[in-house]
Order: sequence, then C-alpha cells, then structure tokens
Amino acid sequence: MTTKENKKNKKFWTLNPMTYVDFKKPLSERLPKKKKHFDIINKKLIISNPDFLSIIHKYKKNIKGKLVLDLGCGFGASTVILSKFAKKIFAIDLTLPAIKNAKINIKLNKIKNVSLKQMDAENLDFKNNYFDFVFSWGVIHHSHNPTKILMNIKKKLKKNGSCFIMVYNLLSFRYIFLSIYYLFLKGYIFRGYNFTSICKKFTDGHYNKHYSVFEMKKVLREIGYKNIKISYGHHNGRILPFFKSHNTWLGKFFSRYFGYFLYAYFEKN
Repeated sequence: MTTKENKKNKKFWTLNPMTYVDFKKPLSERLPKKKKHFDIINKKLIISNPDFLSIIHKYKKNIKGKLVLDLGCGFGASTVILSKFAKKIFAIDLTLPAIKNAKINIKLNKIKNVSLKQMDAENLDFKNNYFDFVFSWGVIHHSHNPTKILMNIKKKLKKNGSCFIMVYNLLSFRYIFLSIYYLFLKGYIFRGYNFTSICKKFTDGHYNKHYSVFEMKKVLREIGYKNIKISYGHHNGRILPFFKSHNTWLGKFFSRYFGYFLYAYFEKN
C-alpha cells in the first residue's frame, strides 16, 4: 500500500529510475537491456560511492548469516552485494519497474537467497521483530515521511538488531554552496524559496529531505534507538571546485567532514 503523498514520489522514480545513466537521456536509453548493462549498474554503485564497500565490510558481522532487509533496492545493485554475506535478503522498492529489473539482475547473477517485493517503506508489510539488520542507501530521504520509515524499521528489527542508512547531509559543502547560488545569485529567495526548500532545484527526487547530525540523532533517540553513530561521506566527484572527493588527502578530509552523505548506524533496544 502506497500513501497518497508517496504516489507522487512513486511516479517520479518510475519515470526516473536510478540506473547511473544521465537523467537527461530518454528513459528507453536509461534502462538496462542485457547482462552487461546490469553489470555496469552494479559496478557503478561501487565506483560512484567509494565508501560503499568499506561500509559493507565494516558491518559484515551484522550481515553474515543474518536475515537482512535491503530497503529501497532500486535495480538490485546493493542487493547483489549484500547477498554474498547474508543468510537471506528481503529487498523492497517503491516502484514496480525497480522490482522487475532487480529480479532480472538477481537471476542473471544466479543468486538464490533473495526475495523481492514492491513495497512502500512507510507501510512495511513484514512480521515484527523479524530482521537482524536493515540496510538503506540513499532512499528514505526521498520519502514523504522518513521518520515513519525509521519507526517502522524499529518494529521490524529483532531485539538488539541494527540498521545502517545513508541520507543527505544538510551541512555539506554541496548543500551550502548550491543553496547560496540558487537563492541569492539566481534570485530564488524572491520567489518564496528558503534554505529548506531550495534543494528541490539541485537534488533529484520528488521529496529530498536533508539532515543535520543534530536532527538525525534527535529523531533516532526519540524513536528509542541506541548506540547511534553518525559519520560523513561523499560520492565520487568534486567536493570543492578544485578538489575531488577521494583523490587527494585534502579531498578525503573534506569528504569526511563536509560530504554530501550522512551515514547513520543505530540499534534497537
């Protein structure tokens, strides 16, 4: 069941799936057609996100031999990686095209321990206290009500179960500089935009929530999570005009403190 508000979100991602092909290209050119195209999607998840594999290995003990939920699996690239360690992966996504293509991706890679289902994370249809670990990479900030998803995750986790999510960082260089550019140089401040709403001009998705560390910790504590750990990262690109995120020590430094990604790990009491 999809909420009324998330139907707009569902429509956006149905028309603009994350395939690591330029969003400006026609949808027909962005969709994978052969195994080599799925292989490219799987590889580009790692190439575009240099922290991804290190994060998976960091929480390998939470995943290995466990029941895992991949929340917002897209075309299945993250599911393919998680399946190498988990006992069983349950992967969900808001859109039907994502699930259809994820199934093809899983089949082409001859993976047997994955169950895929179209589902709105604001209405998780699983037993309570079921999962050992929940993983979500760049997903819940695109939902109408991310807090509801975080509350749902707690219900579905076993006692002492854990979760890792990546969301957008409100205090990143990218957000700060682009907000200033659009608000004051492009004049959007005179059209009713502010530092909260301006992200719609430079961020994908129908909804695009950005979190500060303070807000993320506050939300997670109010829900009742424990052992909350927050850190930062960045995609494989420029953190500043003259610095790439992971190519120099200075780029890595800025990415660790002012990157566009906010990583949150937390556990259920």
